[in-house]
Amino acid sequence: MPANSGYTADWRATVPESDSRALSRETGYSQAELIQGHLEMFISMGGDEFPNQHEMFREYLDFMVVGGHSAAERDAFWDEMGIDPRDIDWEEWRELMGYGRD
Repeated sequence: MPANSGYTADWRATVPESDSRALSRETGYSQAELIQGHLEMFISMGGDEFPNQHEMFREYLDFMVVGGHSAAERDAFWDEMGIDPRDIDWEEWRELMGYGRD
């Protein structure tokens, strides 16, 4: 699924420009590549099954990219997504976030 303008708009509405630039620096990925990677991760979590995909993608970005939520808020997010966080490909997520990059 390509990162079309709707998902790009979701990214821009949710991820602060400073965070987006920092992610590009940390990962070496362009903004388009970051959007595509996180969209693919969202889809792998069942995001394509939601009737309100753009709203849920913005929530995914808020919780998985921007962060800063309490444990209770994260638990509510996982419940809303209908997945167990142990089922997430955390290695892929860390790569998309630039963690552990040499």
